[in-house]
Amino acid sequence: ESKDPQFMDKALASVKHELSLNPYFTSEYAYQGYLLLTAGKLSEAEQSVKQSLIFDRQQFSAWMTLGKVYQLQGKRSQMVYALEQAHSLNSGSKQLKQLIAQIRAAQDIAAVQFDVTVPVNLF
Repeated sequence: ESKDPQFMDKALASVKHELSLNPYFTSEYAYQGYLLLTAGKLSEAEQSVKQSLIFDRQQFSAWMTLGKVYQLQGKRSQMVYALEQAHSLNSGSKQLKQLIAQIRAAQDIAAVQFDVTVPVNLF
């Protein structure tokens, strides 16, 4: 995803339009949350991803995005919870299990490196 402000504005406008047509388009809330996270709008990103999870708690990418939001907000326990939910949906992921262990052991959760990607269930 581009961090270009014009791209972000257009992408967010498109998502808002889609949600105005179908407010139950679960994956659009997750994508909106990802875009807001990318734009640095953490509170809005958190709310959008939580809305997505209200409709469907089985969205791996939404849980990962929420975990990243919590990391940037400095909320360790919420971050671990979100990543554990993601891990429950992909229990074979050794990388995710290691990431959760790193977060628990880290003095500073901001130092733990992990990235989220565009929610794949959109395409």
